[in-house]
Amino acid sequence: IYPLYMFIGTIKVWYYYSTSSIHSFTHGSCIRDLEALPNGAGLVSVANSDNTVKVWNYTAGQVLFSITLNGGANYAVSLKVLNASFLAVASEPDHLVRVYAVASRTLVKSMSGHTQVVNAIDFIAAQGLLVTGSDDRTWRLWNVWDASTSPVLSSSVLADKIDSVAYLN
Repeated sequence: IYPLYMFIGTIKVWYYYSTSSIHSFTHGSCIRDLEALPNGAGLVSVANSDNTVKVWNYTAGQVLFSITLNGGANYAVSLKVLNASFLAVASEPDHLVRVYAVASRTLVKSMSGHTQVVNAIDFIAAQGLLVTGSDDRTWRLWNVWDASTSPVLSSSVLADKIDSVAYLN
């Protein structure tokens, strides 16, 4: 286990039993989200300044590869690793949620429905569903693996923007 720390564009990795940092890497001016790939395959980060998702070898401190966001995306806001093969990224200013294939670094699907920034994503693996939360005061449920790009369910009964979402089973 490696504790991680994000600070204005820098990710630091430590051994859990030590106070010394093993690696430091830089990704843009402000890292918005950070997740680990399954089985220690890497670390994924998104920043709001460079239009990329970066996949890191966190034990070597090197970028394995980058995925450039497609379409009208200027920067990424949040991300969720779906499994070892796919990840989802919410971006601005187009408010889309995109699913990318990790190995080929290609866009698989773009889902639209939010009207403001998407702040949070969670994945319900057993059902293949994403839940997203937005500044538009809605949460939406999406089927990742079918051809539909529209939400299967949404709600707008909340009084304020949604900054985080979680699936509880």
